[in-house]
Amino acid sequence: MKRNVKNVLAVLGTALSLSACSNKVVFYHNEQIPISERDKISYSDFKRLDSHAELIYEDGFKNVYATYEEAMAYKAILEEHEEEVTDQEGGGTFVNYQETISFFNSLTSSMFENKKLFVSDSWIEMSYNQDSCRLEGIYLKDDVLYIHRYRDYMNKAISYAMYRQCYTFFINKSISFTSYEIETTDLFKY
Repeated sequence: MKRNVKNVLAVLGTALSLSACSNKVVFYHNEQIPISERDKISYSDFKRLDSHAELIYEDGFKNVYATYEEAMAYKAILEEHEEEVTDQEGGGTFVNYQETISFFNSLTSSMFENKKLFVSDSWIEMSYNQDSCRLEGIYLKDDVLYIHRYRDYMNKAISYAMYRQCYTFFINKSISFTSYEIETTDLFKY
């Protein structure tokens, strides 16, 4: 009997300590909203897409593609909008969506069976920072998806090449949210 009581107490103590850990604040969004480990959700197939063109805001873009067919419809729009643009000196430059098109070409219908694809809006990143951001985790709280990343570089002068970047990953189909936020924790201290 004493042994059973000890076992029950040990299990309760372990459960309480685990629940206390899951409430630990991981970061504060906008220094106001505490995000904890218990808000963390699983994701798969994380990718960062780089491009010289602003490809994300084209017609047909949406952040979540629930089916393979939706993703392929957006890929078709990108293929239609690839075009040559002439600059002021008369030289042609090609609006290149090939990295994103290649990403969409790599998708299969089986990837969408229990999951949906998330694609973030794009932002401008300098070439020297292209590989400096790391995904820490993805969290869901109060109908908002929080994408937490670490950045470990110092901003430099603007005389470097610029890239457009976005994040893609799959989440469970049952997860729903009304908006998303990307939160960056700077590891570099000025």
